[in-house]
Amino acid sequence: MPSQAKSNYETPIIKILVGDEEAEFKINIGLLESTSFFDQHGRPQPRAPAPVPQAPPTPRQEPTTPPNQSGLFFDNVSDYTVDSDDDAVTIDLTDPDADYELKDKFYYSRDAFNIFVRHLNDALPIAPKSQEECWSLFRAYALAQHYNVEELQNKVIDALQKFYALNTIPITDVIYAVQHWGDSVDSFLMAYLVAQTGYEMASDWAKYRGENKELVALFQSGHKVILEELFRAAMDHTKPNPSADPAKHKRNWRLQPL
Repeated sequence: MPSQAKSNYETPIIKILVGDEEAEFKINIGLLESTSFFDQHGRPQPRAPAPVPQAPPTPRQEPTTPPNQSGLFFDNVSDYTVDSDDDAVTIDLTDPDADYELKDKFYYSRDAFNIFVRHLNDALPIAPKSQEECWSLFRAYALAQHYNVEELQNKVIDALQKFYALNTIPITDVIYAVQHWGDSVDSFLMAYLVAQTGYEMASDWAKYRGENKELVALFQSGHKVILEELFRAAMDHTKPNPSADPAKHKRNWRLQPL
């Protein structure tokens, strides 16, 4: 049910609750038109205008001054108005029910949806500074896949490349991605993570194995496709003319512009 709030251009604002924590987002409905959001969830339902709270009646007092020329008395009513020139001002008399509740998917999280909304407002994803922020970008990538936002998928790869150019990718990043995308490299994000990990493995296998004890768990997990792709990527970097650091060039991990 769209909120009665309006933007400067009188575009409705909808209220979305995201994740188990029910993080609240109020979004200009026009921003979502370029995505498949409404194809996935349907259009928001119209809502009846909220009833305006009525002030209790004020006891009428007998006039102590002569009536005015019109013969009317005016009660001393206390109210407020919004300057008609200030279209951006919103007065919420009630908090409407949410138009959408998004949950039960790993990518429906406050951090990922925030990245998604920022992109719709033309803000670039911020290069991560920690593994936790990398995983937020993974979830944002999944959101972009789900709602067919190709440009955001490319921007997420760019942001991750900036991080992995300065930091060695841990195998736990691959494990996290496998848990959610499965045993394949059909996702461009998964293909990039595998290529980046293969590069690190080939650069110094003994060091990488020593710093990533979780490799044993991956070897025992039965994810044969990912393991084969990891070692194929590692072999690409042991040839006489090895491939460059995947973090430093675009290669094949981007979608074509719409």
